[in-house]
Amino acid sequence: MLDPNYYSEDEILYIPNEYFNPYHEDSIGATFNPYKTEKSKYEMHAAFAAAAGIYLIPGIGEVALTVTGAVVIGGVTIKAGSWLYNKVAAYFTARAYGKAKKNGTKTKDHSTTSSGLSRHGDSYSSKDRVKNGKVIQRRYYDKNGNADMDIDYTNHGNPKKHPKVPHRHDWKKGKRGSGY
Repeated sequence: MLDPNYYSEDEILYIPNEYFNPYHEDSIGATFNPYKTEKSKYEMHAAFAAAAGIYLIPGIGEVALTVTGAVVIGGVTIKAGSWLYNKVAAYFTARAYGKAKKNGTKTKDHSTTSSGLSRHGDSYSSKDRVKNGKVIQRRYYDKNGNADMDIDYTNHGNPKKHPKVPHRHDWKKGKRGSGY
């Protein structure tokens, strides 16, 4: 991972030296959430459910998280709400979302409904559709709030087409794909 050619130019985050100056306007007052949707209740501090320790974050490098939730990069403590802090928070949020989606578990921002599931929801969230007290479908929403994947807990009344229960459907360009 330390090979200079390991990451593409799109994956590398260049941090100007002046951002490490606590008096620089962008390192103090900027609060930026690249994944917040208009309807989103999501807050960045929820991302730091990660354990204290040192993490290697692609494009940023080694990041230390303390037990108090402080972020330290290159020996400098990063102010909560700053541009760089929010980049680190976004990384951990995406990571937690990916883990929940892979394991079929609820995300941190999870809700339920008894009606149909929308194609759009809160970023990095999940939502269950419940019928008669049972979960029949779980939908995951990506960083832009678009439907990303469904887990269906029924065979839709068609066991020949959907013999595997539960089964998953990925969403691509606003369309739900075949089950697997």
